[in-house]
Amino acid sequence: TYLPQQPNHMSGYIVYGQALHDAGQTEESAAVFKQALSRDPENIIALRNLGDISRNAGDKSGGNTTLPALPLSNPNG
Repeated sequence: TYLPQQPNHMSGYIVYGQALHDAGQTEESAAVFKQALSRDPENIIALRNLGDISRNAGDKSGGNTTLPALPLSNPNG
């Protein structure tokens, strides 16, 4: 696959994780988002998706530990 050849290609992780999620492969999707976060712990898209996966699975504590990592500041000032 492409990701092992380009391990720092964050867009690849995000797109792959979203594709797996859309295909109903939530465990695999979560693993890919976790890999993305191991490379960029502040990646908002990966944080959001992983939190959503946890919340949708009924794991409110998982969503609560992931989502607070999202920046709370207003990027527009």
